[in-house]
Amino acid sequence: MNGQSPGPLISAAEGEEVEVFVDNQLATETTMHWHGVYQVDRPWNDGVPGVTQYSIQPRDNYTYRFTVQQQYGSYFYHGHFGPAFADGQRGPIWISPAAWRPRPYESISSSPRDIASMKRAEANTRHIVISDWNAEPMDILLIMYRDTGIVPWCSNSIVLNGKGRTYCHPRKVIEYVGGPGRNSLGCRLQEKQEMYSNQQTCQPTNAELEVVTSVDGEEWVWINFIHSGAHHELQISIDEHEFYVVAVDGEFVHPQKVHAANCNLGERISILVHLNQKPGDYAIRLTSLRVEQLIQGIGILRYPSKEKQSGGLTVPNTKPWVHLNGSFISPPLTAMDEMKLAPYPKRPPPLTADQTIKLFVNMTDPAAWSLGLGSHQAFRQQLPPLLWEESSRGSTTSGGQGALLNGSVVDIIFENGANVTTQHPFHKHNHKAWVIGTGHGGFPWETVEEAIKGGAGEYFNFDNPPIRDGCRLGNATGDWTVIRYRIMFPAASMLHCHMIHHFGAGQQVVILEGVESMAKIPHDVKEMVHADFIPDLRLGGIIVREVLSRSSSSTESEHRNVGESIAAVIFLGNPHRRSVDIAAMGELVHSTLSGLGIATAPVILDSLGLKNTDLERAQEDFSRLWQRNDFKFKTFQEGLSLAKLGRKVIPEYSSLIGTDREHTETLQADHVKTCRYSGLGDPNYRKVASEIHSIYLSIMALNQPESLITRETPIRNQLTRMGSLSQIFENGFEGHYGNELEHSVTGLLRSLLYQLLCKDPSSFHHFREFWDEKTDSEAGLTPESAA
Repeated sequence: MNGQSPGPLISAAEGEEVEVFVDNQLATETTMHWHGVYQVDRPWNDGVPGVTQYSIQPRDNYTYRFTVQQQYGSYFYHGHFGPAFADGQRGPIWISPAAWRPRPYESISSSPRDIASMKRAEANTRHIVISDWNAEPMDILLIMYRDTGIVPWCSNSIVLNGKGRTYCHPRKVIEYVGGPGRNSLGCRLQEKQEMYSNQQTCQPTNAELEVVTSVDGEEWVWINFIHSGAHHELQISIDEHEFYVVAVDGEFVHPQKVHAANCNLGERISILVHLNQKPGDYAIRLTSLRVEQLIQGIGILRYPSKEKQSGGLTVPNTKPWVHLNGSFISPPLTAMDEMKLAPYPKRPPPLTADQTIKLFVNMTDPAAWSLGLGSHQAFRQQLPPLLWEESSRGSTTSGGQGALLNGSVVDIIFENGANVTTQHPFHKHNHKAWVIGTGHGGFPWETVEEAIKGGAGEYFNFDNPPIRDGCRLGNATGDWTVIRYRIMFPAASMLHCHMIHHFGAGQQVVILEGVESMAKIPHDVKEMVHADFIPDLRLGGIIVREVLSRSSSSTESEHRNVGESIAAVIFLGNPHRRSVDIAAMGELVHSTLSGLGIATAPVILDSLGLKNTDLERAQEDFSRLWQRNDFKFKTFQEGLSLAKLGRKVIPEYSSLIGTDREHTETLQADHVKTCRYSGLGDPNYRKVASEIHSIYLSIMALNQPESLITRETPIRNQLTRMGSLSQIFENGFEGHYGNELEHSVTGLLRSLLYQLLCKDPSSFHHFREFWDEKTDSEAGLTPESAA
């Protein structure tokens, strides 16, 4: 950003207004999230696509404005569209504490000279953005994870302000501290990894290191460590130096004097270092605490010296406190205790809560995570922002009008249902929370009050617990954490795991807080240039044809341009015309769902409003427009019968337009699997991907890189243009619209209902009656469907 990574420091004093102009020169959409910063009176500026704003389109821009109030200290900004933050879209924020705020320096030293020096250090704070770094882009690693379950935990470097090296440690060192079964990068090998990913071999580098240089007369130095990484929890240590942890997540705490402090994903740890050693260079070590890899990043703390110093190229030959695995070399030494990071001055939480939200954390698939009721599907970042669009709110949205009132106190109970090797570092947007309790063995109570009555009071701290904008959940099944916060302003606050593969695999929810007090959302925010998107269930082809029909008959040049700008359309298993096997659209949907073991009520199917005449008219209009505009057109047909139905859902005749210019190809798949693939090696995927790639290259050759594929959004009943061809290739056909939608019957049902209810919300009560009838009957629905 602005030619650098991390981006430039954004510095402000408490109470000042910040204005940031974001000009998107990427080839993809983007947003900017202000991590930990309260959006007190402008919740639409939190920077979360599909939640608080539309994403910023390529070559478009957006201006964020917010007042920094009710908080101070160290924060950061990062991209929130996809995994952009993991590849360098991040930068530091510093909000200078107001003069009236109490400082904890007298707890460190009673010397007026020391206290004055600490205040000068605060005024001259250094910022180090720390992160793991991978040679391959994170979106590629996440595609690999989605398709194979291979976790992207093997990093090449730990970087400090973007600077770092790849260190190749001797095999005997790796095995001594980490045991056997690791590669040359110190990584544990995963099952079948050699079948699906490039074999990583350590290649040492000799890049420049980050240097923190003190100046003459400086006796203390303040350093903010800002963890913007994707996987590794990092332990901070400085060779031959103890230091004081004086603030976490921006706010002052009762100081802890330590040899090492751990910093998890999304967290900020602020330290004061007493410069009481002889002049020279000392190694700053960032050591991974994850068992999956032995890796360490190094920077330099430099005292002024009359001797010639080596820039940032030589690793200091100083005495470390820690091994490569983060354990202390010579105990007893002191590590930071995160549960004793009490706020300074004391700020006890409210003694009772008005509302309780329970979130069960689970891994539902090797590459799917849920938080609460289900996975937050990736396609939701493409939907109209749920801050104001109620129809975009799904099962992963909590709260709403009258549910979580402004001023109320909320408890969130996290319980772990997945036994994995790492903690879950959760981050909550907007309001910070007291971490009031942690424990093991499950949380069988509905509320904290019940837990205390049930004898679990010893696990809670109501005196002066830590205040964070995140929390950690232990890795073992049954581990639990409880946070408590007060809603101080209206917001649509995302809550998610900051570990990138958990985040990308659905471990996210959105909490609507105090929305009854929401200010009016500005017109320009609602009308940002954007791409409308719907998660379609074989109805996308019908919608595309309907859009083309409307565009051709519209008097608006903007609408006509939709049809004229089409470069190519590819259909996968879509009906183009009626055949003897398909009596009506309702029967088509009924056949599909019946084949999957899902019953349907006729009144629901009627709400589709798609009759035979609609199908035939759309087919005729599409044929006419296709011939007039001469865009590329390809149909992939289903080659196999749907097993439970005993025949094809869309017969060959119905899936053809019926002209000699039509290109068709058969996929060896049933109707449901024509757009769902087992992996990048799937023959059907290779056919579709090859066709899309060929079309994309031909468009580029014609110098039309921005040709678009068109869809229509039933939510708003307007014509729009939907993404570039390369974006459709990535987001649509590679399955980025979520594991539930791809792999389960329930996802299929939800997708259908989404479209039905958007078109005719009043039909929902009919479905509710049907649902109650089925779940009350002896036959009932299968557990998978009932989920």
